[in-house]
Amino acid sequence: MGDTLPNFSDLFIGYEARIRATFDSIVATSSVNLPLKLEFTEKHSSMLFKCKPSEASVTADWHGIASLWAMSPGVGRLCAAMFNARRSGQARLDFVEGSEEELGYHFIHEARALAKPRGHRWNSYFPKPDLRSDRLIAGDVFFFRAIEWILAHEVGYTLLATMIGPGRRNKAATRRVKRTALQRAR
Repeated sequence: MGDTLPNFSDLFIGYEARIRATFDSIVATSSVNLPLKLEFTEKHSSMLFKCKPSEASVTADWHGIASLWAMSPGVGRLCAAMFNARRSGQARLDFVEGSEEELGYHFIHEARALAKPRGHRWNSYFPKPDLRSDRLIAGDVFFFRAIEWILAHEVGYTLLATMIGPGRRNKAATRRVKRTALQRAR
């Protein structure tokens, strides 16, 4: 009996072009003087997104992309309910079985599992990523803004390594990298 679930790279293939375009835009507006490339992987790694200054590349693990995407519609489904519960003084949020809010809660739980070491596959209970879905728009906005911040952060670390040398730490420069990533995401 074989595994019929798709690889994450197959599941999110429709998102790759937009992620690459975001990366290219970040590189074009940065002061990195290297031809940086973006690579995708499903290989086991302790980091889901990482820069490799010596190879002039940033690697995005499809498991990290899947985890971030699962978190995004989860947040999109839960934000309004959490805001309204907090506004009305409720100490907790109770879900109606089968509701969008309950699905959002399960998405967030799934996102945590996807970010951990391998062996976890896409749960067929959840909708699959679909750029054309009106129901997933809020989640996709969150997802692409988060991807933009993460990629800007990794490009910033690549720039940092070219400025002070690979493997060396400089707290002030690190703060500048993070500040630049935040400004880029605004």
